[in-house]
Amino acid sequence: MIRFVVAVGAGALLTYLALDRSRATQPPAVLVLAFLAVVALGVGFLAARRTWLAPVLAVYAGVVSWFLIGLRASPPWAASDVWGGYQWLTNLVSFIPIAIGSALFGGVGGWIRGRLIRR
Repeated sequence: MIRFVVAVGAGALLTYLALDRSRATQPPAVLVLAFLAVVALGVGFLAARRTWLAPVLAVYAGVVSWFLIGLRASPPWAASDVWGGYQWLTNLVSFIPIAIGSALFGGVGGWIRGRLIRR
């Protein structure tokens, strides 16, 4: 259980950093998606159980933290347009394909772990 939580936390941090850096430096989307795939593979490898669920939780924890920290207005008292419920819902729904892909890559990471580490 602790390994699962650590894997999800590390994946969430890396997802947040990928989204935040991609907003600042604007690399090609393929590179960001490849980085998120490698993160999901690593999270699935580290989680060892429920290898498809850990990357999905990591992606959504990273996305929510990015919404809360990265998309806030510069001064906290300034008006912002990212706090509406509809905007949150559409942003979370837009990450469903990435969550599905991360579940697949997490499953592959768990499969690799099972092949490398025999019990």
